[in-house]
Amino acid sequence: MRAILHIGGEKTGSTSIQWMLEANRAALAQAGFGVPRGLGGSNHVALAAYAGRDPMVVDLLGMLDEPQGLAGLRAWLPARLAAAMAAQPAGVHTMLFTNEHCQSRLHTPEEVARLRDLLAPLFSEVLVLVYLRRQDEIVISMRNTSLRSHGRLPDAWFPADPGLLAVLDHGLLLQRWGQVFGRAALRPRLYRGRTRSRTTWTPSVPRRCR
Repeated sequence: MRAILHIGGEKTGSTSIQWMLEANRAALAQAGFGVPRGLGGSNHVALAAYAGRDPMVVDLLGMLDEPQGLAGLRAWLPARLAAAMAAQPAGVHTMLFTNEHCQSRLHTPEEVARLRDLLAPLFSEVLVLVYLRRQDEIVISMRNTSLRSHGRLPDAWFPADPGLLAVLDHGLLLQRWGQVFGRAALRPRLYRGRTRSRTTWTPSVPRRCR
């Protein structure tokens, strides 16, 4: 069995992808693609929480139903992931994981390596899919989201915020993930934005991932 790990990035329609996978779980399984349960709903936030440094990921626990904290999550996640693989219907050959926090919260090769070491025993191959968006569009989208959600702008912005820098530096992102998973495993795609004639949109599916 192989895996496709969708890591975002931030502000590239990850939520739409996650909703699509959740809504079409049964049809995807019939086509040979499994979507695991128990990792944080449609957004598999447990992956980033498992691999990241505590200060960078502790807030992600609010998206999970587990009360044991980060230490507890790191203790039970490997076994739960193995159980989720074993529970897949016959004919499933590829597992689909998705969490944009893997792109924005895992800032070092060591953190990415922890995620690789979690997945490697279960899969013969792991492909890393990431959508890259123009940096100015990312910043504008993040500002708009903050205004809609909180009525104010974030306290720190480029160039002072290291978290924002991690989101914007696509070169370092690809270098970091390629160093750990191998360059041949990377599947970077350009984010093409919203379709103006529609109220909803769906990112294109990379052919090499089918």
